[in-house]
Amino acid sequence: MELIVDIAGDAPGFPQITAAITQLDAPAVEVHWHAAEGATPARYRLYMSAHEQDPDQPYVEVARPAASPWMHTGLSYGQRLYYRVQA
Repeated sequence: MELIVDIAGDAPGFPQITAAITQLDAPAVEVHWHAAEGATPARYRLYMSAHEQDPDQPYVEVARPAASPWMHTGLSYGQRLYYRVQA
């Protein structure tokens, strides 16, 4: 048996992080992103790392929110964090 799937049209793009806003009253970050045009995912996956390009410190999944924004709490003052979003 052979199965051929032909999907017409362009695939939707990727969501993009647009802002990460620190909070003045607590060590927390509000992460904002835009969905890709033409995409309507049920959930997003947010990843975080303390090192932007270090393969020994990979990005780890921190949340699966349904929409933007998402508040990352439980942080410490002085941390530098990098985020990625995936649909």
